[in-house]
Amino acid sequence: MKKDGLICRMEIYSKKAEDKGYQIFVTTDRNLRYQQNLSDRQIAIVVLLSTSWPKIRTQTDKVCGVINEIKRARLC
Repeated sequence: MKKDGLICRMEIYSKKAEDKGYQIFVTTDRNLRYQQNLSDRQIAIVVLLSTSWPKIRTQTDKVCGVINEIKRARLC
């Protein structure tokens, strides 16, 4: 798949998730903000710094903490 196709697909996924009522989008794509215009999005985006599941798995408490902070902030 060409890179432009992947970028387009990510834009569609984040927009569809937002349209379906999702409030948080979790990704490992650290270049997402450079690849897409996210200024009109309401969905929060959490970018994980690793694509390695063994590394991510050891940080699930931190990831959940970030997600909970986003949820709390949205209630205010």
